[in-house]
Amino acid sequence: MNDFWDQAWLIIAGLLPFLGFLVVCYVIVRAIFNADRNERKAQLEWERSQRQEQATDSTESNHPGR
Repeated sequence: MNDFWDQAWLIIAGLLPFLGFLVVCYVIVRAIFNADRNERKAQLEWERSQRQEQATDSTESNHPGR
C-alpha cells in the first residue's frame, strides 16, 4: 500500500503544475472574452446614441420654426 501512495504522489505532483497553468489560461481567456463583449456592447450603445442625435438633428433642420 505504501508503494501505491508513492506512485500516486508522483502523479499528483506531475499534474499540479499543468492544472495551475490551465486555470491561469482559463482566467486570461475569460477576461479577454468579457472585455470583448463589453467593448461590443459599448460600441453598440455609442452607435445608437449617434443615430438618435442624427435623427434629432435632421428633424430640427426640417422644421426650423419650432
